[in-house]
Amino acid sequence: MVDGLLTTALTPAVATPLNPAAKARPIRAVVIVDGPELTCPEDSVVLAIGVPAGGVPALLREATRARAAAVVVGRAVTPDPEALRSELPLLQLADGVDWQHATTVITGMLPGLPRPLTGVQALDEVPDGDLYALVEVICELIDAPVTIEDRNTHVLAFSARQEEADVVRIDSILQRMRPYDYVETSMDAVLSSRLPMYLPAGRTPDGGEVMPRMAIAVRDGAHLLGTIWAVMQAPPTADQERLFTAAAQVAEHHMRQATDQEETSQLEERIAAVLDGRTDAREAAASLGIALPALVICVETSGADLPGPAGDLAGYLTRLGWRNRVCAALTMHLQGAGVPTVAASVGHRVYAITSLIHHDEAAVLAACNQFNEVAGTRTPVFAGLGRVADTVEDLRRSREDAELAARTLRHLDGSRRVALAEDLLVDSLFVELRAQLDAADRGPSGAYERLLAYDRLRGAHLVETLAAWLSALGDVTKAAATVQVHPNTFRYRLMRVEEVGEIDLTDPEERFALNLQHRLFH
Repeated sequence: MVDGLLTTALTPAVATPLNPAAKARPIRAVVIVDGPELTCPEDSVVLAIGVPAGGVPALLREATRARAAAVVVGRAVTPDPEALRSELPLLQLADGVDWQHATTVITGMLPGLPRPLTGVQALDEVPDGDLYALVEVICELIDAPVTIEDRNTHVLAFSARQEEADVVRIDSILQRMRPYDYVETSMDAVLSSRLPMYLPAGRTPDGGEVMPRMAIAVRDGAHLLGTIWAVMQAPPTADQERLFTAAAQVAEHHMRQATDQEETSQLEERIAAVLDGRTDAREAAASLGIALPALVICVETSGADLPGPAGDLAGYLTRLGWRNRVCAALTMHLQGAGVPTVAASVGHRVYAITSLIHHDEAAVLAACNQFNEVAGTRTPVFAGLGRVADTVEDLRRSREDAELAARTLRHLDGSRRVALAEDLLVDSLFVELRAQLDAADRGPSGAYERLLAYDRLRGAHLVETLAAWLSALGDVTKAAATVQVHPNTFRYRLMRVEEVGEIDLTDPEERFALNLQHRLFH
């Protein structure tokens, strides 16, 4: 909080006071408005973008009621005498200063100052740079599937419900950019307006249906950052247009904050080159700025990362959206913890390469655990960390370790969701061995198979008895308590295990074989 900032540090370089006698107030926030209606925290600087001279008095009254710190108007606005008599500081943009520059200066001079607010709570609470969180919020607010694209029409993020859209939208997501013919016929109209544009239904050159759309440009002052698109079922209501405009204001901030400004497909290709150990891996690592030593993190979820049935477009888009959002969130979380990271969705998993120049494995593990606490609240997220790589060539082995660790965590009981590969050696061996047996269509055999068959046929509990006895290291009393039967009953069942299984439980080799099969097939 800073007293008198607007009347000192910001003048005359950014804004000029129109009523210098007004008493300066502390500043805690920045709010952007385009009309007289105002919802803002106390001590906010109100940036009256697009408010005409006639709307300034009403805005000043609302700002005074809300105990705002000041109101800033555009250069083209000439306030009337009533506005100039306001007790609230009223300022005007200085010559050559645009709104984006003014916003950047104010937020930059106040450490910890919140980003510009719209008054729409759901939009204002989106984490910095999380474009996937933003598109989901916009989708909920306007009740339509949404994409955010950069200035080259590459899709940066997309919301749920894309299966409700048309082939143009699906192509946009799968190819990461809108088809050229649609760009040519729609972009000029969108970029020529600072308000949402409604584009009616039409057809592609080959006769395909194009559903109606609402689109708006996202600008950093006069600089185009990208666009937001929503596939609509009908012309937008006034409320939908208002929310969409507010979303564009928020998107400008998040697009500047986002770390993935590099074209996504190039980033994925370079990370894949490093992880696969291709001939151009060194060049790709250098372009990504990967500093060694480093390790690879692989993230999976409980089934959402796996291929779905053929033709399941909605499921595919859901999984793709999940991976992209987790990728963005993981990158922001690790970088926020000070760990240099590059990440991408490659194949059906999310991978991150983290540098260990200033951090050790324990610090990265702790950051991943914190990430899991946030990202895994709805759908379990499993993160495996590979071995430390001292060379670019070693990153391939680190990736293999991380994949196995994530897969192992997913097959365990769920008590652990983040782990170093080296801490899962035994468990991962079982996972790999089980995968090989499944591939060869091989199941239980010998004594263990006989016990399973007897239990299925008679409804008995011989396998349960055996497992409890092995876990208790032969302690009958302890094993009986585990399965909640009398020790004598347990001794009888154990005798039946030997008879039905045709085994000798005093033989350590047979005990090992039974224990191994139980771990593999239970």
